[in-house]
Amino acid sequence: MLKKRFIASALILCLVPAIQLFPMAAGASTSPEPTSPESTSPEFTTVGAPEVREFLNELTVRVARDRVPPTKASRLYANVAYAMFLASADVNDVLLAQLQKTPSFTSRPQSVDPIVAALAAGGSVSRNLFLVTAARTTFGEARDRLLRAVSLKLEANVVRESIAHGIAVADAVVARAAADGFEESKKILAVEATEPGMWVPTQPNFQPAIDPGWGTLTTFFASSNQCALPPPPTKGTTQSPYQDAADE
Repeated sequence: MLKKRFIASALILCLVPAIQLFPMAAGASTSPEPTSPESTSPEFTTVGAPEVREFLNELTVRVARDRVPPTKASRLYANVAYAMFLASADVNDVLLAQLQKTPSFTSRPQSVDPIVAALAAGGSVSRNLFLVTAARTTFGEARDRLLRAVSLKLEANVVRESIAHGIAVADAVVARAAADGFEESKKILAVEATEPGMWVPTQPNFQPAIDPGWGTLTTFFASSNQCALPPPPTKGTTQSPYQDAADE
């Protein structure tokens, strides 16, 4: 379980710009380095990486502690990472151009600190989407505590603008999640097996299918056409030992 937690955290971190979260090598100074004239990132992008890691660790611990099912945990992680990335990414980020962004999305102004914006966005989405109601208050308190800690290093006007941007992104992501097909997918039942090749419950407990309608949720990157099944394999030689499998 511990190994899975670290893997889940790593997946989230991959979606947030690495230069913003982990800009310093081990043993480097914690003070922001001046940016070159060619740089498009503000000077304070190095602020707050420990707070981001603390937030993601808390999220992962909560998911494990409250036994959030795997599909629902994946949706939570995805929306949190999506919000943190949208709030912190530079307007010219290559990944940003590939995402299906929320209708009300606005790119991060250069005056906004990406770490504060990411914490505000991720904390707010967690607080709104986490399945266990009792934990939502905890996420709100953790978000505010981490924002206070990182904001001590920044000017007040930067803090206000950064939090406002993060909250605006979070609101848009939560609105998108409300219309991503999650509620409708709960009503979809597994198709009863009527022929070979169809899914059936298996040993040891013959448990029912977990969220068989999960494939109907709105994607973040690919369209439904891009997720279409490939055509079946073509006929080979009848002497092939794999022909029966290909036919099936």
